[in-house]
Amino acid sequence: MIGKFDWLPFYEEFSEVLYNYRDNQDELHEIIVDYFKEESLLSYLNFNHDEWWPEGKVIDPFSIFGIFNRGINDENRRKIIRHFIEVFNMSSHVPSDFDGIPRLNNMRAFYENKDNVMWELYIQAINYDKDSNNSDEFQQAFDNAIAVKGNGLTSITMGLYWVQPHNFLALDQLNCKYLMHEFGMDIKSNNMGYEEYINVIETVKSIKGDTSFFELSLDAYLNKESKDSSNQDRESDDKTSMDIIKEPQQTEDYVDRYNKEQFLDEVFLSEEDYETLTSLLYRKQNIILQGAPGVGKTFTAKRLAWSLIGSKDSSKIEMIQFHQSYSYEDFIMGYKPQGDGFVLKKGIFTTVCDKAINDPDHHYFLIIDEINRGNMSKIFGELLMLIEKDYREVEIKLPYNAEKFSVPKNLYIIGIMNTADRSLAMIDYALRRRFSFFEMKPGFDSEQFNNISINLNNSKFSKIIDLVKQLNEEIKLDSSLGSGFCIGHSYFLGKDNHKDETLKQIVQYDIIPILKEYWFDDEEKIVLWESRFRSILNDDL
Repeated sequence: MIGKFDWLPFYEEFSEVLYNYRDNQDELHEIIVDYFKEESLLSYLNFNHDEWWPEGKVIDPFSIFGIFNRGINDENRRKIIRHFIEVFNMSSHVPSDFDGIPRLNNMRAFYENKDNVMWELYIQAINYDKDSNNSDEFQQAFDNAIAVKGNGLTSITMGLYWVQPHNFLALDQLNCKYLMHEFGMDIKSNNMGYEEYINVIETVKSIKGDTSFFELSLDAYLNKESKDSSNQDRESDDKTSMDIIKEPQQTEDYVDRYNKEQFLDEVFLSEEDYETLTSLLYRKQNIILQGAPGVGKTFTAKRLAWSLIGSKDSSKIEMIQFHQSYSYEDFIMGYKPQGDGFVLKKGIFTTVCDKAINDPDHHYFLIIDEINRGNMSKIFGELLMLIEKDYREVEIKLPYNAEKFSVPKNLYIIGIMNTADRSLAMIDYALRRRFSFFEMKPGFDSEQFNNISINLNNSKFSKIIDLVKQLNEEIKLDSSLGSGFCIGHSYFLGKDNHKDETLKQIVQYDIIPILKEYWFDDEEKIVLWESRFRSILNDDL
């Protein structure tokens, strides 16, 4: 079958292939780990992190299906499938289409296999197809899997649909909206268990007759795309937004769309780095971008948020800069002077939490610049615990008004930290253990920067960049400095930054002052590097 639903043969055969490993789960796990080692598209699985993959924990079949059913383009999906066909000696061909397949969001592209619940669900789902008399075992497995924090009805039913598309319906947001609009089926997924899910399936079968679940899923997508064609709410081809754990926000015409591809065009990070960042955000919900001056930390933070929101929607992003006098009253809540008295006002953190609580279907972001400049205990107070993933939506009473307050699951915190600021102590342990840290490095060797350099075709610019790269190597080797003090690429970005006069200013007023601070006790080294830059610029600095 070439054309529509051409993916069915592979998906059906692959589900049987994985089922055959039910008694050899460790062997299957090692096959995926081996692929992880050679393919950067799998970097988000983080098999090299022992704390995420303790001894005895294995990847489940639904997460393996998720490797090619997430927010990557169709070319990469086929690349992964082609590898699996070869490794498992399958007879199916590589699909030419992926019509009607909902995909996981990159921030949640795997399942929580606590106590091996996802493997058990997979086994019972395949057994259910072979013999519907095992419904009791399937029910128990379904309810156990959905009860594990981090799974949920949307992702569970999506996975069941991938492995048994003839038997199970994906209750993603798009399908639920379609069923409500077309047939008046108001599906309440919050507390839905096995029995309610099976009832939905039987009801849909009675309404749709011979229409398959994959045909219904495609109808839902086409119906949505038809309605939104004027503002391109759902992108086409390899940028399709059937990435539905949380559907990208439907934005007004004046809000620019923004996606992963645009992020990779603008930010000097690899696709592997992007996958790692989104994975860390989901795993921890709080990350810190750390690095030397000029590596683009703030630039990256905002665009990472845009890419996950799906647009340049500033209403879903709040930015704040910490400083030494910043307080709980500024950040959470406190009394502020007004007229002849004082009024109780919410801070930026409470405000963004309220926004996210009132809009649970979309991602919200708080970006904190210079996060290590603030006194964490003083700023967060009793709320420091609540930003942890496991304590999201746990309520406590605020001291100022005794109202209940919680941090929502759809709020993500991105901190920014300058590792070259020697006037500050590093971030304290209480906050450190609640964040994952991603080190940003100068992007001079990135594909994006190399393309800029090639297009400029400016020999003097190229020589300066080569010299800065040599300088960075010396900084790395300096025991009092290290990689966190390297010179970043952003100093050399800008419309006129390749011109002779601008290059002279960058070197004289940006680079040399940094070196004088770094090597304040080594005048000879400063003079040496000044002369090297001067020899390229042919001018006194």
